[in-house]
Amino acid sequence: MTELHSRKSKILVVGASGQVARSLAALKDDALQICALGRNFCDLSNPASLEESVRLINPVGIINAGGYTHVDKAESEPEQAYLLNRDGPLELARVANRAQIPLIHFSTDSVFDGTMDRPYEEADEARPLNVYGRSKLAGEQAILQAFPEVTILRVSWLFSPWGRNFLWTILNLAKAPRRIQVVADQIGCPTPATDVAFASLAVMKSLLEKGPNGGLYHMTAQGPVSRLEFAHAILEATRSWRAPRSVELEPTATRDFPTPAARGLNAVLNCALLKQTFNLELPHWQNGLLATVEALAIEFKGD
Repeated sequence: MTELHSRKSKILVVGASGQVARSLAALKDDALQICALGRNFCDLSNPASLEESVRLINPVGIINAGGYTHVDKAESEPEQAYLLNRDGPLELARVANRAQIPLIHFSTDSVFDGTMDRPYEEADEARPLNVYGRSKLAGEQAILQAFPEVTILRVSWLFSPWGRNFLWTILNLAKAPRRIQVVADQIGCPTPATDVAFASLAVMKSLLEKGPNGGLYHMTAQGPVSRLEFAHAILEATRSWRAPRSVELEPTATRDFPTPAARGLNAVLNCALLKQTFNLELPHWQNGLLATVEALAIEFKGD
């Protein structure tokens, strides 16, 4: 167990450009200094760079916010997906284990097949439908075997003011008058990356102060909703500053909206274990949506 230093102990964040990494880098904390490093310095495909980053920064903990996140592209790039979602995290777990410091690693609802009629719990059987999900599941299994004290947080439907996410897609499509097809039978909990960053830092503090709580935990916002309902909420939240255009959302079924990677219908995760273990519960996604669209207003206003 590591004690928090009185002044700015360092947390190494692997990844700098992703949604959670950027949200972590924006956090201000009295006790912890976030050191987010991109591939130029800390590359999941280069084990030596991971070891060197830990040696130079001497962190009290590591948060792995890097990885391969192109769900559809992974179907044609399986080697790259497994390199960044399994092999790299495995090496990072070994580094953290040797240094005897806590490691937080992010995974995804895509490890499940989405057929269950209730929210998924951590102990439910993982049966991913696509390469991305299989690579993330393989990463979970590999790092838990190498470092059982690692804390894995499964997140879902992330959105933020940056990066590739559903919110950006809808707003970009709405820049011109059009009819937008949106699947109505996929259900999940849209989750602000900023809330994940704040909660994961709280988890890290708990690990540093109280010792390891290794294993799997689900971390999403509250409020299950369909993709179509989320799209409606996005357009409604941005109505005051988007130029008025004729944008119509057309509901469609997943089976009628083919993508390279198969998607499950149910992405809702049960987060009771996170609350029970760390006393953490993320807010409703609507709160984060309002804050996110305010941050996007300047970029999209008048387009």
